[in-house]
Amino acid sequence: MFRLIISRVLQAFAVVFFLFTLTFFAIRAIPGDPLSTDDKSMPEHVKEKIEEYYGLDKPLIVQYGRYVKNVLMGDLGLSTSKPGRTVNEIIVQSLPASLLVGIGGITVAVLLGIPMGVIAALRKNSWIDYSSMAVAMIGICIPTFVLGPLLQLWVASKTDWINVAGWDTAADILLPSLTLGVGSAAYLARLTRGGMLEILSQDYIRTAKAKGVPMLPIIVKHTLRGAMMPAVTFLGPAFAAIISGSFIVETIFQVPGMGQHFVNAVTSKDYALLQGLVIFYGFLMAGANLLVDIALLLLNPRLRDAT
Repeated sequence: MFRLIISRVLQAFAVVFFLFTLTFFAIRAIPGDPLSTDDKSMPEHVKEKIEEYYGLDKPLIVQYGRYVKNVLMGDLGLSTSKPGRTVNEIIVQSLPASLLVGIGGITVAVLLGIPMGVIAALRKNSWIDYSSMAVAMIGICIPTFVLGPLLQLWVASKTDWINVAGWDTAADILLPSLTLGVGSAAYLARLTRGGMLEILSQDYIRTAKAKGVPMLPIIVKHTLRGAMMPAVTFLGPAFAAIISGSFIVETIFQVPGMGQHFVNAVTSKDYALLQGLVIFYGFLMAGANLLVDIALLLLNPRLRDAT
């Protein structure tokens, strides 16, 4: 397991370095620059001073080398779209909201999707199975920008303790989490059902049934551990995707998270902010995949022997 962790960490650094390098040169290939977008027209001598301050007057390869050095020292640079603020500050301030919504979304997905998949597998080809999978398919097909306003209309507008939008009370996390979690819950339900059906068809499960072992111990002790592997494999990237792809939900519910900064950095050509977010999201995805690999090793001893 130690070799696996070291290998995944090295792979994570390599992948993040590639993503960072690709982003660094790709965004600079777009016509325009951070000081010529929107209403940022200014006298030429003022623009030259600002470019010198941000290092934009240097050759591209010099900018790249300087930024790599700063990143290795933990400095993600200054934002050009938010003057006076560093990228580190922006990420630190917006991360808690995105993290809370992401954890809430994954919790909703697990609490809804896994039980639904287990029940559907145990009642294979029954009305429970068909209705559960139909609901899961609907959850997959409904996009977040449709589900969010529906929840605002059907739930928030009819209750006094949930706001339609905003980030003022603890209850404000419920609707964004539900909006993000429903789609992942639908995928989890289908993956869990498939994993359960595969394990239930194994010889050792039939042997346990023939010996008169009650169904509950069979499910808890012998079935769930193997059946959860497809779901666990999905959960890691899903968590990172929920945090990094929640811009629509953050906009609908006015959540002060990181998704808004990612989109704004692209539109305003804020080089430092976009690169900093790419680095953060890259390590977030790598960390999620590492946790998934460790969880799979714990669930399947044969994988430990293979590594």
